[in-house]
Amino acid sequence: MFNSAFQARVFTFAILCASPMCYASSQIDSMAIQGDIVQLELVNPAQSRTPAACVASEYQQHWTLSLNTASGKASYALLVNAFEQQKPVTIQGAGDCQDSPGIERIHSIRVKQKYSDDSVLYLYKGDGVTKLGRILKLEEGGQWEDLAVMIMPDEFSQNVKTVYPRRAFHKQDFVYYYRIHGCTGPKRINAVQDRVYFNENINDGRFFTVQLGQRTANESILRTETGQCTNIHDRNYIQYAYEYEIQPATTPLCGPAPCQIKP
Repeated sequence: MFNSAFQARVFTFAILCASPMCYASSQIDSMAIQGDIVQLELVNPAQSRTPAACVASEYQQHWTLSLNTASGKASYALLVNAFEQQKPVTIQGAGDCQDSPGIERIHSIRVKQKYSDDSVLYLYKGDGVTKLGRILKLEEGGQWEDLAVMIMPDEFSQNVKTVYPRRAFHKQDFVYYYRIHGCTGPKRINAVQDRVYFNENINDGRFFTVQLGQRTANESILRTETGQCTNIHDRNYIQYAYEYEIQPATTPLCGPAPCQIKP
């Protein structure tokens, strides 16, 4: 049915309701939320659609979806993804206008996704092989670690969840301390013991913790982001840091390395 470059898969979310009455297929032109009811309008006229008797003539291309159920919320996430990616949706009507007068209620939604479309992204564990779910939405928070990823773990279910893959570790560029001038010899650092860290230049870019040893006075500092070594000549400004040992670490969501986002 599909050629090799454009194989397609259908994702279906069904909403429990009365027996279905009709179909409409198009891209979404607009979406709005009033209370707990989503109203959407399709771009193209529903040529194959036989509207329910309650549908007003001016709302032939409009539909409603309730957010009061888990399946409704999952279907809304699917609609948002289809709207943002301009994917066509096929809507099956419920045959009534219970959510809003004159507008038919949605019974089920289907979105066709081309496998060759690189705009469809998935969240993987740090091994780049274990798939955690299809990404529906990405939201940057106020801080780097607050990235929120809405995923669908099982593409054939109604389960949608939001995960925060950066919150389990700390991305940090360390300042290294040395006991003698010139930034030579064994390094010392200041860190929180047993905290999970990430630095692409440490532990081959995988997660690690720091086991701290003896605290020492140091006379030179190396800033890794600039590579600049600063010697301390005034004894009043001697810096203290710890001997340390790197230990591999894992996080519950991503495993031993940061999660990956890719098609």
